[in-house]
Parts: sequence; C-alpha cells; structure tokens
Amino acid sequence: MDEAEVWVRFACAAIAGHEVPDDIDDLDELVDDIIEVSEAVADGMVEAYKERFVERAPRRSRRSKGKGRRGGGDEPPPTAD
Repeated sequence: MDEAEVWVRFACAAIAGHEVPDDIDDLDELVDDIIEVSEAVADGMVEAYKERFVERAPRRSRRSKGKGRRGGGDEPPPTAD
C-alpha cells in the first residue's frame, strides 16, 4: 500500500467519525470543516504511521537458540589451547 492510499484511508476514517449536527445552517461551511478536520487527522496519522512502521531502522533478526557464536548446533564448542 502506498502513502497516498494510506492517507486516503485515514481521511475516510476521520470523515466517517465526524458527527454532522442536526441544525445545519451552511452546508458549504460544514463541508469545509469536515475537509479541514479529515485532512489534519490523515496528515497526523500518516506521520504517526511512518514513525512507527516505516522510518524505524530494520530490527535485526534473532538467532536460533543453539546456533551462533556461543556454540551449540552441529559444531563443537571452541577449545582453549
């Protein structure tokens, strides 16, 4: 999923969560408010998403137990001469 698609999904979620008042005086003003709020939410959520999942350095994988520098596995442990 690319960043634009993620942004649109966050904006849609913000729009879906927006409560429309019962006494709508100016529909254009309401639409502008919803756009402003949904854009702000989407921008903030994309930044939070990138900080959490994209911009982190990749984690090193754990070694399997019994393998690696400490011996175990198929190789005998090093001997002190």
